[in-house]
Amino acid sequence: MFATDWAVILDNKRQSSKSDSRLVTIGLLVLLALAALALRAYKVDGQSLWYDEGFSVYLAGMEPAEIVARTAADIQPPLYYLLLHGWIGLVGDGEAAVRSLSVLFGVLSVPLIYGLAVALFHSRPAGLLAALLLAVSPLHVWYGQEARMYTLLTFLCLLSSVLLLLAARTRTGVRAAVLWLGYALASIAAVYTHYFAFFVLAFQAAYLLLVAWSQGFRPWRLLLGGLASGLATIVAYLPWLPHLVARYGADASYLPGQLKLGEVLVDVAVAFAGGESVLEGTGIWLAAGYGLVVALCLAALLAAAAREGRDAPDASGWSLPPAYHALLFLLLYLLLPIALILALSLNSPKFNARYAMVSHPALLLLLAGGLVTLWERRTGSLQNVVRGAAAALALIFLLVSALYADRNAYHDPAFARADFRGVARYLERHAAEDETIILSAGHMFPVWDYYAGDSERHLLPDSPTLDTTRTLDYGIAADLNRWLAGRGGVWLVLWQHDVVDPSGYLTSMLGDLAVEEPVERGFPQIELRHYRLPSGITFSGEPEIEHPAIYNFGDRLQLLGYTQSGDREVTLFWKALQPLEEDYRVSLILRDTEGQAWGSWDGRPGAYYHPTNRWRVDQVVFGRYDLSLLPGSPPGDYGLEVGVYTEKDVEGLDLLDAAGAPQGKRVMLGAVALSVAAATPDQVEVPHPDRFAMGDGLSLLGWDLDREEAQPGDRLHLTLFWSVDARPRDDDAVWVSVTDATGQAHGAGSFLPTNAWHPTSIWLPGQAWRGQISFRLPVETQAGPARIAAQLIAPDGSTAGPAAELATVQVQPTNRVFVEPRPQAPRRANFEDRIALVGADLVPSPVAPGGTVRVTLYWQALAEMDIPYTVFVHLLGVDGQVVVGHDGEPVFGARPTMGWVPGEYVADAHDLSIPADLAPGDYIVEVGLYDAGVPGMPRLAILGEEGQPQVDQVIFGPVQVR
Repeated sequence: MFATDWAVILDNKRQSSKSDSRLVTIGLLVLLALAALALRAYKVDGQSLWYDEGFSVYLAGMEPAEIVARTAADIQPPLYYLLLHGWIGLVGDGEAAVRSLSVLFGVLSVPLIYGLAVALFHSRPAGLLAALLLAVSPLHVWYGQEARMYTLLTFLCLLSSVLLLLAARTRTGVRAAVLWLGYALASIAAVYTHYFAFFVLAFQAAYLLLVAWSQGFRPWRLLLGGLASGLATIVAYLPWLPHLVARYGADASYLPGQLKLGEVLVDVAVAFAGGESVLEGTGIWLAAGYGLVVALCLAALLAAAAREGRDAPDASGWSLPPAYHALLFLLLYLLLPIALILALSLNSPKFNARYAMVSHPALLLLLAGGLVTLWERRTGSLQNVVRGAAAALALIFLLVSALYADRNAYHDPAFARADFRGVARYLERHAAEDETIILSAGHMFPVWDYYAGDSERHLLPDSPTLDTTRTLDYGIAADLNRWLAGRGGVWLVLWQHDVVDPSGYLTSMLGDLAVEEPVERGFPQIELRHYRLPSGITFSGEPEIEHPAIYNFGDRLQLLGYTQSGDREVTLFWKALQPLEEDYRVSLILRDTEGQAWGSWDGRPGAYYHPTNRWRVDQVVFGRYDLSLLPGSPPGDYGLEVGVYTEKDVEGLDLLDAAGAPQGKRVMLGAVALSVAAATPDQVEVPHPDRFAMGDGLSLLGWDLDREEAQPGDRLHLTLFWSVDARPRDDDAVWVSVTDATGQAHGAGSFLPTNAWHPTSIWLPGQAWRGQISFRLPVETQAGPARIAAQLIAPDGSTAGPAAELATVQVQPTNRVFVEPRPQAPRRANFEDRIALVGADLVPSPVAPGGTVRVTLYWQALAEMDIPYTVFVHLLGVDGQVVVGHDGEPVFGARPTMGWVPGEYVADAHDLSIPADLAPGDYIVEVGLYDAGVPGMPRLAILGEEGQPQVDQVIFGPVQVR
């Protein structure tokens, strides 16, 4: 009797202890839910709705049938918008009200993740820790304050996962059926909330199959329940499936391109660690810390599963021990949806880490389970202390990181959402009665109308959603003329305008004709601009080009001319002649009258976000280019040389004449007058500093030479850096001389210190200038080291100061050929007393279609030349049309004509690739020279016996194609 009484007492105590423990757990869970509510409700209306939220409210304001119809043509299913429609009917459409639905599902996810953790780890502490991590998670707090579907999606995916685990473990038929039904309903709701929910269902299906496989596909109820639920989900989704299929690949809000996988994975890691409220640099460090904690937790869970597996009676055999099921579930939950999302997004360069948010709870569960496993006490007090300390430090890191990011979300302006509310209120106070508003991009109207529904606004482009194929051009002139007629001013609200107006037509056209007024303040992620309009303003649908021209680059791009649009800026006008697949680049070089390069610019012809593969055929596109020169460069007129190339083909497109014949790779457009501020000596970077007093108030700061070895007759490029100590009296020149190894001095010529527009007499004390001199190494120079010297010369020819010995160049024995060659096909053609063609070799002939003919030309220099002439070699058909051609400087660019010495012969090879589909027959080859640096690229004429110009090409052939 006594023993029985004690047994009853002990049993009652155990029951009481369990009850107390359960109450404590419930209490803690309630506190965590309240903490989650506090974090999500704090400043929930502190920021403006941004576009996505405004669009949610816009859709939710429609009738349910209209919501369904509208979302059928959108990228998201309708469930969230239908719920928000009903929610607004209950609580209103204020900022806090519309966001409170996301708050609700964010808070409800806290007890759900607790339940999932307990189901996985059979541990209430693990459940509470998972709930804590979700409650403070920066990612979930951020989206818990947005009127979007992401917290609903997370909630439904957690719910379906909990129900799946419970159903898989339930043996009672009725209870299992109810759970499977609940799972099916949660799955259906999830896929009607967001398409990416299918990837969560994929992980769940994979888990069920792997568990069933590990158990020999028994019991059958597991497979039958999963199959029935999956079939129910599919059947329920059938009405929406055609819309999903129709939308796949049809989303025009994304630019075409490839996903940068490495960058995306970094973005996902940063978002999982710090949400949307840490800078990337900080986020990478946080992600690295998270990675260490995840590795620690994963190791702890693997070790615990191994111990449990060894102790289990059925641990042997081929089946996966149940101890590993929780890990399998979490790893599939974490990795498979992300992998499928990335695979689906590979052909789209636009990606946001929130798309992977469906997998984030798995990370929190893994952390919670691992830390609790580490904390558990086992044999060995020292090991317990080490494990406990590691778990405590890891948890502190996770909580401090989360609270840091949460604090940023509330208080750091760097993470503010687009402030449509602020802009609307500002315009309400500052816009005059005679002014109107233009929204660009126009698809922002839902959020704009939420805040400024009564104000007049115009949309550019007028599109219900973002469409990257509808970019602005000069065609907006008609809209501007209609909207701005009789108006005194206009305000531009610019958001995502770099997508719809990447070239800046709107701001450019207004900036040319209107007066821009300053705007007193800025707004996060939105640009606000204000223009006052002159009376009678009219916009043209065609650009006014200061220097019109027509240049055809490879039948792909046409250059229409240029306008100097600033002291150091030029605007070029282009259009596509055909649909373009390549992302072309333009190369600009600034040259003086001597052909010296003083600056360059390389980049896309239009704006960076408007590559040529996005251009419409015949659409006029302008590009503005910065023509900044190196410090010390002189002001004056510079020629603008242009070429077009791709990163894969840096040689570039051929410049074609009216008949389609190649005329070189580059064109000299004309002159631009550049205004350059004077530099000071400390601003000029001198490769070889060495100060010399040169006379007339000038000193040399140093020099640079483009080569250390040269042959007699080669052209050298010498750069001199000048310092003005006192204002010069005269317009001095620079005499360059070369003293060879024998001590013999040779004059290389007299040159301007900078250029013709910038004589030394206008130089002022304290300035520093850069000068470029291109000279030919005198042909009399003997082999060995030669010293180059420079000396100032006054206008009367007298020396202004001492000579300064500068660089040393190693003169090589010449390999120039002065013996006349014997070509297979001799010809004698005099090209304007500059170059003579002696003849050519054409091999092989006959040639098969698809083969290559090498044409080797033999030239003789008749005079010194300062022009790099381009050689053209064209294969012509019987109709005189060019079949194939090759244009380029002699010897594949290695022997430009500027380096030729009078009397020498040059062998110059050109390869013609015969098209594989060319019809057999006899063809001829035409050969000639032209100046690619002059507009129109004029050809050199062949002179007759009396010196009169005749034709401009030499004919060889026939070339037989068989």
